[in-house]
Amino acid sequence: MRTALISPGQGQTRHTTRASKAQQPIPDQEANLLALVEHMDGLVWSVDRNMQYIILNSALRKKIRELTGVDASPGDKMLDFLALLDPTKKEEWEKIYQHAFKGKSQRLLQKFILSDRPAFFDISINPIRSKNEITGVSCFALDVTEKITYDARIKASEAHFRALIENSTDIIAVLNKEGELIYGSPSIENEFGVSPEEYLQTSVFNFIAEDERINAMEKFQEVLKKPNKPLFVQTKTVKPDGTIGFVEGVVTNLLAKPEIQGIVCNFRDVTERVTAEEVRKQVDLKFRALIENSADLIMMANATGQFTYGSPSVKKLLGWAGKEYLNKSVFSFIHPDSIPDATSLLGGLMQHPGKSFTIFLTLLHKNGKSIQVEGIATNFLHIPGINALVANFRDITERKKAQKRIHESENLYKNLFNKSPLPICVCDALSLKFLEANDAAIKHYGYSRKEFMGLSAFDLTMPEDHEELRNLLISGRRTTNHRLLRKQVRKNGEIMYAEVLSHMITYKGKESYMILANDITEKVKLRHELMEEKIYRQKEIMKASIDAQEKEREEIGREMHDNVTQILTTARLCLSLANDDKDPKVLITRSSDIIAAAIEEIRKLSKDLTQSYHRDVGLQLSLEDLTDSIRMASQLQVNFCFSIPDEQLLDDKLKMTIFRIAQEQLNNVLKHAKARSVSVSVVQEGEIITLSVSDDGKGFSMQEKRNGIGLLNIINRADLFNGRVKIDSAPGTGCRMTITFKPMNQLRPDFSGLSHVQ
Repeated sequence: MRTALISPGQGQTRHTTRASKAQQPIPDQEANLLALVEHMDGLVWSVDRNMQYIILNSALRKKIRELTGVDASPGDKMLDFLALLDPTKKEEWEKIYQHAFKGKSQRLLQKFILSDRPAFFDISINPIRSKNEITGVSCFALDVTEKITYDARIKASEAHFRALIENSTDIIAVLNKEGELIYGSPSIENEFGVSPEEYLQTSVFNFIAEDERINAMEKFQEVLKKPNKPLFVQTKTVKPDGTIGFVEGVVTNLLAKPEIQGIVCNFRDVTERVTAEEVRKQVDLKFRALIENSADLIMMANATGQFTYGSPSVKKLLGWAGKEYLNKSVFSFIHPDSIPDATSLLGGLMQHPGKSFTIFLTLLHKNGKSIQVEGIATNFLHIPGINALVANFRDITERKKAQKRIHESENLYKNLFNKSPLPICVCDALSLKFLEANDAAIKHYGYSRKEFMGLSAFDLTMPEDHEELRNLLISGRRTTNHRLLRKQVRKNGEIMYAEVLSHMITYKGKESYMILANDITEKVKLRHELMEEKIYRQKEIMKASIDAQEKEREEIGREMHDNVTQILTTARLCLSLANDDKDPKVLITRSSDIIAAAIEEIRKLSKDLTQSYHRDVGLQLSLEDLTDSIRMASQLQVNFCFSIPDEQLLDDKLKMTIFRIAQEQLNNVLKHAKARSVSVSVVQEGEIITLSVSDDGKGFSMQEKRNGIGLLNIINRADLFNGRVKIDSAPGTGCRMTITFKPMNQLRPDFSGLSHVQ
């Protein structure tokens, strides 16, 4: 309860009356006054010193009747009716009247509880004087309940509004027409970290990011031109520490409103949303890029099975453009053979929302070609934003073809394995027990298939090789492509020689060896025969060398006897005659000339015997020296051709052999061919060197038996360096000898590995 004292003389009207309980006659002026009081809007009453009503206007009587149901009239006790109206007020009002009877005017704002409802009255109380004596009190009350309630609501509303502003996360600011902040909500300090003292009277554009200021200024000018019209704004902000943010809101020009006189801005921080939108945009771009550049087919259909979306790969893979398949039935693009599967799939999707189904279908390309696909289909009709059947396919046409090729290849290799004429078997790498064998292996070793599959590699190997196999298992080596030469034993005990080649493979999930056994028993026998032939050939070469040496000694002896000895005998005869001659000087001179001739013959003989290949000079120069000597010593025309790119790479012994063969054949030409010209060539092509000696002499028959050892000597020399001699000759056509030297690794089949066979 609130009581306000109001001093007299503040515009209130004083009500006095001279009426008494006896109802004395009232003068006309008083009657007029009573009439005026009767019709006043407020409540008017007066009481005497006994607290009895002197007068009550109609408004007060009506109010008392409404609240208490009792009619009040002059002479009634005022405090009794007050107790009926609000019992709590009786004692208080006794004190108020006592003050009034003491001559004090009062103005009070009183709260009453009338019918359980609060009511407020603005009450004026004034003493009534008669001849300087206070005879009573006049009162006037105005019902201000509605005003008080309204004011309370206004204050509450203001408090709520202030609380909303001060506790809101939204940024509320008021700008003047220059764009300076003249008011800001506390959220500005929270958001930007600046106090009101720092931002008031500063430009709002200081808080706008530099790259957005021009746009913000243009928006501000637009706001100035459109009073009272809200304008939506989104902009980028910058904090004093340089942090970038985003705000959006409404700006309204209320400069014309006297109570505001500013531009009201209401913003909210949308940094997280803008950042999230940017992230989502990036994700959308990535997702779109994935879809648009994916080789997979991504398609969506509605509940009736009509296409509503297709990724760009549909055009690439199936040749159909969007307008050609959208809003058309999915069954229009499925191969007839796959229609039953597609129908079953659609039924399953509709019955199981959210469940994914793996599918294999054959689709139709626009050109009619069949495209095999596999993928996953899911019913997302119940998911907002999707509301479709979603299928993701990939083309497996090539994979199917590859699988077919693999199957065919497996069949091929299976047939090759089973039908190979060579024994092939597969054994476990850990135990060497046989896991598989072809028919040739079963037949070759003489076992039945059932018997063979119960064996291991130890059962086919000679006892002396078991230790090596055990060491292989212990070491855990998994080497492959090793060629081993082994003795093996058949079921009947027969010994055979085999060249064994093993490869590491995976057979039915196990590490295994695939073993190929090549029976080389006949090859071993051939090797021994070749060794015997080689020994025989070496003996022939030694015999030919001895015969050549003996022949050479015989020729030297004949030359010395028939030529040099005869010349020296003549010189001796001349010297013996000189003792008896009167003029011995002539005979001595003649003897000297004869001795000189003998010396020249010995020198020629010595040169013929010692002429050979000189290592320091090289093959080409040695052959040139040989051919030059023949040209000088005979009428024979010699043509020489030498073409070896890098002579230094040749073996010296090979070069010596080429020189000796050329020398031997040229001697044969000089002695037997009666030729006018001879051609010698040494040419290298790749790794093959060819020596050719051809003449235009008398030639000979290839069928006639030759008694000389020269040709045999040439063949033996050539054979030492993998040389092959070819002779073409016939009577009257000359002779052509060609010797071809191949690299030493191209000798007849290599049986060196057989040294492992015991």
